Parts: sequence; structure tokens; C-alpha cells
Amino acid sequence: MARIDQQGSAKGVGDPAHTITKEEARAIVTPLYEALNEPLKKDVSALLAQATNPDYRSCSTLTDCRSREALAEAFKAMGKMVPNLRWTIQDVWVLPITSKIGWARLPK
Repeated sequence: MARIDQQGSAKGVGDPAHTITKEEARAIVTPLYEALNEPLKKDVSALLAQATNPDYRSCSTLTDCRSREALAEAFKAMGKMVPNLRWTIQDVWVLPITSKIGWARLPK
């Protein structure tokens, strides 16, 4: 069961509003970085599956998005161009998640 802290945030394991720790966040993103490091030597698709949901999309703009499998192919293509490609996690920031809805009134 979730509890509400003094700032009004729900806390509780399994609760969608649960704030994760830096260690939990690092564990989530580590497979993504492993997929980037020398990707021709790894099962990039399996690593991305560990770090993302099945419907994951990597978007460079609001309309230009790649599926998880297309991203895996892009990582492999980068590995062909730079065989010793290495990325490291320098730091992980955990920020509270908030929802905001923006809208505009259009002229009639």
C-alpha cells in the first residue's frame, strides 16, 4: 500500500508513483549502455529488451521515431563504423515524475 509523504507524493513499491533510487535507476539503464558498447559482439536486441518496454520508441523529433528493433539495428550499424565504441554511465539523476497537460484555445 502506498503512503503519502509530506510533499504529497505517493510512495510504495509497485505503486506507479513510487520514486526509484539511483541504484534502481542505474540497474534499469545499464543494459542500454551495454547494448551501445561494442554492439557487434552482443545480443543488442536482448539487452534493449531488458531496459525498455516492448512498445518502446526512440524519437529524435516528434514524428521521427524508431521501434526497439530498429534501434537495435542502428546500434549495430554504429558498431560497424566504430568497432571499439564505448559509453559509460557518468551519473544517474532520479527526478520526480509529474504530469502536466498543455492546451491552447484555437480561434473559431
